[in-house]
Amino acid sequence: MIEGFESPHFSTDSLERFSCPTDFGARYGRRLHAAANVRVLLHSNVTHVQLDAGGERVESLVVRTLGGKTLRARGKQVVLAAGGLEVVRLLLASRDVHTPRDRQ
Repeated sequence: MIEGFESPHFSTDSLERFSCPTDFGARYGRRLHAAANVRVLLHSNVTHVQLDAGGERVESLVVRTLGGKTLRARGKQVVLAAGGLEVVRLLLASRDVHTPRDRQ
């Protein structure tokens, strides 16, 4: 894929689906705790991306805890960084504004 690229850690002749495991708490915990503009929610999952009525911007993310509580997370910017398959699954599960009928 990339002429002349060689690495003992990466392959350019196949699709990589997994990365090395990272303990985010150990690696980034201090920085996340110190950041005034970041709130970390543990044991919870984003279950829905709520768009505005025109489907132009994200209004909020619906978050559910493992204990069953639901909350909405809002921000000026949203980054969906759950991995390629999980991001697609989340977007497909959040089709209340744009439905397949919208494309007809």
